[in-house]
Amino acid sequence: MQYLRDLQDEEINQLLELGENLKNQLQDFEQQEIISKANLVEGIQAILQAHLHQTRLELPIELRSRLVAEAFYTLENLIKAYIAVEQATMVTLPMRAEMILNDKYSYTALVDDLVEANALAIAERKNILPTTLEDGESKYTLEEINEALHQSNEYAEVGSFVNALEAIEHLEAMIADFDQYHILIIDRPLIQNNKAFALFRLSRLDEALACIDELLAQHKDFALGHHTHAEILDALGRYQDALESMDRAIALDNTPDKVEFRESILKKISDDKL
Repeated sequence: MQYLRDLQDEEINQLLELGENLKNQLQDFEQQEIISKANLVEGIQAILQAHLHQTRLELPIELRSRLVAEAFYTLENLIKAYIAVEQATMVTLPMRAEMILNDKYSYTALVDDLVEANALAIAERKNILPTTLEDGESKYTLEEINEALHQSNEYAEVGSFVNALEAIEHLEAMIADFDQYHILIIDRPLIQNNKAFALFRLSRLDEALACIDELLAQHKDFALGHHTHAEILDALGRYQDALESMDRAIALDNTPDKVEFRESILKKISDDKL
């Protein structure tokens, strides 16, 4: 989010630093097995419920140690500010929490999205927005874009990758139009990863590889992107390259499914040497 740092606003810079510190804290908690991904999602759900019912946040017992609770109170403040900026997030945040649980989205990406939306709101309030948007109005609404995103995910979940790819390509066109008139906060890396995965599942491997390479050139620390990259390279028979990508994915977000897939790549490398 260098473009936000380039605004050289102290309030925005403090927010960006807070986001980086929060991501590091949550990663440390998970790596030390103080909390699990399921615990984190439970915490997000508790925050949303507290906001919905206008009650004090009551964290699950697993999250009540002082340092962990402080991190979640920081996350609560980011979410509350985000909801104030964009009411539709009360619908999309539960969906994102579920995607975190299913390893289709990361909590670091969630924190980035929250920070970026709140920073842009500050920039708008101070009239220091980084870009001048065209006059006029998009032919698509934010609700329509969110619905298209949800639909593409539903197609992928049931294995209908032809429809998923078609939905993603339509979504990209909607986003491109919306971007001309508004600042849109949406998980673009995840959308491009899903496009690459759909191409992969349709055996359009060269296109899938080009798509994921473009993504990782811009988002080097996107664990799910490295996992998808490894799957595509594995399908192309480039096992050593696949192993390197899988190692990167595991270094960023160590989960049992990643370790299991890494073992399958190692077996193929071993078999090739026999």
